[in-house]
Amino acid sequence: MGGRGGGDPLSRLRRSPRRSKIHLPSTTGRGRARLALAVAVIAVSWAAILIRAAAAPPLAIAFWRLTLATVLLSPLAWWLSRGRPVLSRQGPTMVAGILLGLHFALWISSLFRTTVGSSVLLVSTQPIFAALVAGPLLGERPSRRTLWAITLTLAGSGVLTAGDAQMGTEALWGDAMALAAAAAAAIYLVLGRRERASGPLPVYLWKVNMIAAATLLAACFLGGTPLTGFPGTTWAIFAALAAGPHLAGHGLLNFAVRFFPAPTVNLALAGEPLLSTSYAAVLLGEVPGGPFYAGAALILTGLVVEFSAGAARPAQAS
Repeated sequence: MGGRGGGDPLSRLRRSPRRSKIHLPSTTGRGRARLALAVAVIAVSWAAILIRAAAAPPLAIAFWRLTLATVLLSPLAWWLSRGRPVLSRQGPTMVAGILLGLHFALWISSLFRTTVGSSVLLVSTQPIFAALVAGPLLGERPSRRTLWAITLTLAGSGVLTAGDAQMGTEALWGDAMALAAAAAAAIYLVLGRRERASGPLPVYLWKVNMIAAATLLAACFLGGTPLTGFPGTTWAIFAALAAGPHLAGHGLLNFAVRFFPAPTVNLALAGEPLLSTSYAAVLLGEVPGGPFYAGAALILTGLVVEFSAGAARPAQAS
């Protein structure tokens, strides 16, 4: 075969620059991803303890966490979005940002009404809620495995909540807020599934964090929540929340998911409520009772049932 396109087809394939870009994650990269995943779980598990230590109203904590995270993301988002229409397709992103703000408002409020262990464990059920809402929103029917996981998780939540009922109505309100926060996060994640694929992840995160912060600003204004006048230690906690659990923790999770399938990352995150509960027992004196352990066993079993099937599958190259 002659002309410019001629030659041995195998030699043309070897010279193809398009083929040279396809690669599998290296062993070194997977080692770094394991370390990143471990650090991410440790980072996010400190969020509840830092929030409890802040001398500020829950809505103010949520607002400053998201606002400072937006500020820290701004330089990277600006650099990655050069020449791109940053404000395009704002409809789904706007809804996702509002839901993200609602998630943090509810979850942080729950930490001041119920125990750290109950709040963090109940909010960790968001993957189960995501499996439920993916049906009506994306047309994805839950599998039999998912239905079993949902049953176990709901049973565990019922056992845990029944145990918290002994602490009074306030604890029950906190449990309800944590579950509502999990539902809001689940819808946020499902809505953002296609939006995240439309551009660089930091740009999407910057937009939804900014919208969430604006939503919380409006809520603080309407509710008369103060946003200033806090002690210096509380401002340090705001910065630590934004840089640690919010950006470093979730940022490293997004790095790890390039090398491991999402179910593996979700299973690793099951360690967050266990670590947070341990911190609370040592630092806050919140030692869980028997119902907590029974509920935790059911909830974590439900999460394992949901995600263990895909955990063994090798990650595809990004």
